[in-house]
Amino acid sequence: VLVADWATAIPRAQLIGTRMRQQLLNAQDRERHVVHLGDVYYSGWKDEYQNQFLSHWPVINAVEGQTIGSWCLNGNHDMFSGGHDYFGFLLKEARFRRHNGSSYFCLENDHWQIFGLDTAYDEYDLHGGQSKWIDQVRAEQPDPKKRKKVMLLSHHQPFTLYPREGESPKVEAKLNGLLTSGAVRAWFWGHEHRCAIYKRRHHIEYPRLIGNGGVPVWASKAGRPIGVDFEYNEYIESGLEKFLKFGFAVLDFEDGNIGVRYLGENGQPYWQEVLN
Repeated sequence: VLVADWATAIPRAQLIGTRMRQQLLNAQDRERHVVHLGDVYYSGWKDEYQNQFLSHWPVINAVEGQTIGSWCLNGNHDMFSGGHDYFGFLLKEARFRRHNGSSYFCLENDHWQIFGLDTAYDEYDLHGGQSKWIDQVRAEQPDPKKRKKVMLLSHHQPFTLYPREGESPKVEAKLNGLLTSGAVRAWFWGHEHRCAIYKRRHHIEYPRLIGNGGVPVWASKAGRPIGVDFEYNEYIESGLEKFLKFGFAVLDFEDGNIGVRYLGENGQPYWQEVLN
């Protein structure tokens, strides 16, 4: 389960937490993980992790955490307070100890390597040796014909087709070899508070923006950008305003394919696809 920019704790975001939990419980015969792609609001303080995040997290306690993996990437809002409670509190909480104190990680099976990246410690960049670490993990599979496909997860977008949003050229430069090799099949990110299914771009077969987890934003009147196959534009009305509905993604891995369902506040899919 993937969600981004979720930890506001407003009622509709809490509902998304409930919907994520339902999906985890429905898959009790599977290995299960839930990943937050960053931003605990507003500034990543301890009480915000307690009240806006952990109190509504779909893995409810340490006992469940023994069988369901909990992960949280570093976001720019987590760093507003210097990142002290992200590293010093959240990553030490029992459900998140699989991080081993690190803000980046790798999950893998027989077909895929999923790299969770930290693009916030240095905003829109990869701090430290993350790119070298990826190369080292990839080098452990010396036969190119047997190398696993790659999925990247990050808070910040590698690129954007939306105005007034930033891009991550430093991240892309550090991952240039990996990207141009064709190994990166999918990249999921947040930060922009919308859901957009991009066409192939920047050597990424399936670029996916899923930043619509829990931050209220106005529904845009602009048309869908060229290069985007789908936008989730359903909204609720509040007085004279229209606010986009929230959502998250559920990825079901089977051999080399991934069935993806993008679910809204009602728990029903608004977009489905198969990544391969």
